[in-house]
Amino acid sequence: MRRPRTLTQNDREWLQAMVSQCGQALERSGLYEEERRSRLRAEQLQGITELLSNALTSKDVANVVADEVATAVAATAVAVAAAQDGDVTGILTARGHGVEVADVVLEPGLASSSPTARALRTRRSVLLTAAASVGSPDDVDVLARSGAEMLLLVPLTAGRRSNGLLVVAWDSPMLLSAEDRGIVEALAGQAALALDRARRFESEQAIVETLQRSVLPVSLPRVDGVQMAARYLPGSVQFDVGGDWFDAISLPDGKLGLVVGDVVGKGVQAAASMSQLRNAIRAFSVERLKPPSTLARLNRLANDVLDTAFATVVYLVLDPANGVGRLASAGHPPPIVAYPDGRIELLEGGRGLPLGTGLPAKYRQETVDLPAGTVILLYTDGLVERRGQSIDDGFQAVVRALRESPTDPDRLLEHVLDQVVGSGEREDDIALLAARLLPVAPLKLDLRVPAHIRSMELIRDAMRVWLEGAPLDRSATEDVVLATWEACANGIEHAVNPSDELLSIRAELEHDRVRVVVKDTGTWAPPSGRDDRGLGLPLIGALSTSVDIARTTTGTTVTIERALTSEPATIA
Repeated sequence: MRRPRTLTQNDREWLQAMVSQCGQALERSGLYEEERRSRLRAEQLQGITELLSNALTSKDVANVVADEVATAVAATAVAVAAAQDGDVTGILTARGHGVEVADVVLEPGLASSSPTARALRTRRSVLLTAAASVGSPDDVDVLARSGAEMLLLVPLTAGRRSNGLLVVAWDSPMLLSAEDRGIVEALAGQAALALDRARRFESEQAIVETLQRSVLPVSLPRVDGVQMAARYLPGSVQFDVGGDWFDAISLPDGKLGLVVGDVVGKGVQAAASMSQLRNAIRAFSVERLKPPSTLARLNRLANDVLDTAFATVVYLVLDPANGVGRLASAGHPPPIVAYPDGRIELLEGGRGLPLGTGLPAKYRQETVDLPAGTVILLYTDGLVERRGQSIDDGFQAVVRALRESPTDPDRLLEHVLDQVVGSGEREDDIALLAARLLPVAPLKLDLRVPAHIRSMELIRDAMRVWLEGAPLDRSATEDVVLATWEACANGIEHAVNPSDELLSIRAELEHDRVRVVVKDTGTWAPPSGRDDRGLGLPLIGALSTSVDIARTTTGTTVTIERALTSEPATIA
């Protein structure tokens, strides 16, 4: 057993000195921890500020806030809503699981006594816990329906108004310190400012797009033998009115003028110059001028009348009846032609100086044959130019996309944009115009396509378009399309040792019948002996008035005829 010890004065002084030293050490440690936490909070808020500064849209802002808050306070779920005039107007984002905060707390039109309305009206955060909500029916109801044990509602307040609401939920009770609550409220304040910027940004973007589209054609003209589609995509990096445009003009002689242009610069001035150039080329086209003469007049207008109208333009005149295109270019990227036989070419001829340079300019004409099924693509440089990449790489990307694209102009443009542009940022506007030549009866159809299953879509489309001019009812038209389809499928699948891998389809309208001739370059396949084979010819015969098959060593020709009045079918 230890005996009691009487402390001497020296002992007391020593102990007091030790306690004082320990107290000072603990105080220094506490100050160090507080300084470290403050530094970490400052770094966290600085990082969040940087993320919010790069958030362009309201959705981007909401996603940043939800992610950062969930991490900072270990929340089960986080939701961000937009608000106006003290009421929720829509959910921007909702993250987490097991807690229905978006459906319960952020419902539009809530009663003025609800915690949501209270937070927005007072511009102060509201904390709901099961223990603290006994006397508030609205709070108890919200907690019960949300499935949360604790909710923190923080208004996103910028200036004197709340433009949103942040809701943080926990599915189990926890101690939310004043420091944690302060972090959430500080983040909400930054989010409110970022949300204001994003809304102004989105509003300006909408105005820019509306102004830009107001000077583009509302619709494309209908011209027999030509199918068209167009797209315009504003830049996503700098939201200002651009000078890219497209146009399609029905000419007095039955031809079609296609125009794509790009005025250098941005803003209202560029849009005004673009509108003037578009109207001018429409006026000049009425005079049936050749493309070089049209661009020469347009250049004089740009030099003498318009301000800051430095621009590039390509003007192509299509003659659907003869399958010929004539074009001239004022410094514009070359049109790209996808032929039905699989060839893809850039039309590099007919080039001259851009408009508005102030220099004498002469424009030449390039003439190109455009057989049935050809697709010609006109576009602005935003499609092929990328920072840090060669423009040749851009051309090749478009060519690769065209090789695998559908032949229908609408779907072709969607495919090209998806493959070449994707969802990435666009540094410049993009305007595209695609036209496909498909003759309509009584003009003859002469189509040569690769003997490949991918050609069947073009064959079907070509036959349907051509038969629009034939005096057949809908049922008879579909019969001819199906018979042609089956004959082509046979030529693709069963031709033996074809010499050039091409399939020829010719269709013409005689005085009393439609005649379709399908020719491959292979020999006739021997019978397979299978019960499910050899059914193509009976089907063709059932759909036609007569079918003739000519087999030679250089190819097989199937001639299908359909009378304009119903007759029994014969197969020769």
